[in-house]
Formats: sequence, structure tokens, C-alpha cells
Amino acid sequence: MVPASDKKELNEFVKIVSHDLSAPVRHIKSFHKMLMKDIALTDQQLELKGRVDGAITKLEMQLAAILALSRVDTNAPQIRQCNATQMVKDIIAKFTEDSVDSGESFVSSGDDIELFTDKSRLHDAYYEVLSNAYKFHPEGVVAKVSVTLEMIEGTLILRVFDQGIGIDERFLQDIYLPFRYLNHQKKYAGLGMGLTYCQKLLHSIEGTIAVRSNGDQGCIFTLEVPHKKTMIMPNN
Repeated sequence: MVPASDKKELNEFVKIVSHDLSAPVRHIKSFHKMLMKDIALTDQQLELKGRVDGAITKLEMQLAAILALSRVDTNAPQIRQCNATQMVKDIIAKFTEDSVDSGESFVSSGDDIELFTDKSRLHDAYYEVLSNAYKFHPEGVVAKVSVTLEMIEGTLILRVFDQGIGIDERFLQDIYLPFRYLNHQKKYAGLGMGLTYCQKLLHSIEGTIAVRSNGDQGCIFTLEVPHKKTMIMPNN
């Protein structure tokens, strides 16, 4: 296990590097835009320009993701009361509002399940898992996602059942590695950081995440978070 002091130094280093790299990337983006202004480009040159634009955007997103990871450890959780049931409903609505038939179902063991935890971190962790559930499904097939939420002996348990493309059992632990992308990036855009971020958020509030393959029927994700029972107000 990494000592707390070393972990803090590493997180501070990552934060500084992310900030220091962000400035030159912004300069490259700005100068590139200035150089391309009012220049007539051939089709081949336009294609190359598009690749440069895409590379710059991806680098910006990677730096932002690294910085977000470092903030999880450098900032203490802020424990407040939150309504987990409404939170899940709101997140699902974001992915289904434009779909006539999302194939989605949500079952909660209570009308309103509330707990004390870091609301922002719980929301972002849930968002990442549900985002993947709706994202990774065969082309031309409606995403079918089922979600259950229940409180059992002081532990909030969210289960997400999808009928997507699934994950090879050999790589079930690899999905939490930074920038580990198991699928074709042109078909399923992303950085491969969503579940890394999700796991780190959950660990920061003493939660866990587990996944198991459901054969050719997709995956089942289980997220568990303890109900803290006390509120810690943020420092002013």
C-alpha cells in the first residue's frame, strides 16, 4: 500500500503537471487556429487539419480527466443528506429524454431512499456507470437498461443491468485502469477513464464497485455506498 504522504505528493505532482501542460496545449490550439485562418485548404489538407483538431481536443480531455482524478484525493468529501432515488431518476432522464423507446426500467425499494454521503461524488459515480450502460450497445439496437436501488442494513446498493456488447471476463478488472479502452474508439467514442473515475469516487466515500458478465446479455454493475448517518459541513 502506498503511504499517505507519498500518495499526497503524487496527487500534488499530477495536479501541477496537468496545469502546466494545459497552458501549452491552449497555445497550440490558438496558434493552430490563427495559422489556418483565411487559408483555402485542399481536401487532403482539411483531413489532416481535422486530425490535428481531434488530437488537440483529445489531449485537452485527457488532461481534464487527470486533473479530475487528482481532485478526488486532494479535496475531502463533503457529507450531506441526499435523495438517491431522485438522483438516479434524474440521471436516467438525461439518457432517455430523446428516446421514444429506451427499453429502460427502474425499480426502487422505497419511494425516497435518502442517505448521508458526498452527493456530488455519488452523482458522478452513478452517472459514469449509467452512461456506459446506455452507450455500449450494438449499433442499431435500442439500449435496454434495468436499474434497481435499495438500502440494506445501512448500505445503499445500486445495480445496473444492461443488454449491451458485454465485457470479456478476462478483462473485467482492466476496465478500472486509466485510459484502458477495450472497444473500438471510432465506434464508441471516449477516453477509457469513466470507470477509473467512478471507482476512485466511490472509494473516497468508502464505497465499492463490482461487475460481472451476464454472458451474451451484457453486464451487471453493483455499486455499494454506506449511509454515514452524520453530516459534515464543508469548511468555509
